[in-house]
Amino acid sequence: MDPRFRRSREALRTTIYELASAQSITEISVAELCRAAGVTRDTFYRHATSPMNLLSDLLREDIESITGEFQLHNPDAKPNRGFAVSERALLGHVAAHAAVYRAAMQPHLIAPLRDNLDNTIRAVLIEHLTRYPSVRPAGVAADDEQATRLLASYASSGTVGAIEAWLLNGDLDIERGVQLILAASPEFWFLPTL
Repeated sequence: MDPRFRRSREALRTTIYELASAQSITEISVAELCRAAGVTRDTFYRHATSPMNLLSDLLREDIESITGEFQLHNPDAKPNRGFAVSERALLGHVAAHAAVYRAAMQPHLIAPLRDNLDNTIRAVLIEHLTRYPSVRPAGVAADDEQATRLLASYASSGTVGAIEAWLLNGDLDIERGVQLILAASPEFWFLPTL
């Protein structure tokens, strides 16, 4: 990445996170963002089409940077340990950006930010079901793509809903959040893989 592009990207990242922590992203204008970041409108539009688009892209980049920590199965660990590692990484990301996420709740997360979380979780769960078909509930065939998408979508949407409820709590206790999300998850996710 070009050094000037990287510097302006980091200035925009810092600024959008600061502004979106203090007010809803829907209220932030391009002019306000550019002024605060010390960049021109032309520079801004090389990075994004709107403040919402920029925030969504940056949060998605942050989420993607932690997906390497998502471990749904570890053959040497208890079956749900991998899920706990993944949930802890995800809740750690959300906690680090809690002010941004909270400012974006109306009363639920606005669609682009909610979609980032939902799409990431769903993709990981689809990969898990595909890699380990033995964890599927009884009667769901390994080659049933519709069932795979449905199971993963149900779980990802529920997890995002749980994260929204967790955000509304004043105390963002990551370990308690992980414990409760795992307790609400269906047992078949934690079956030993073959």
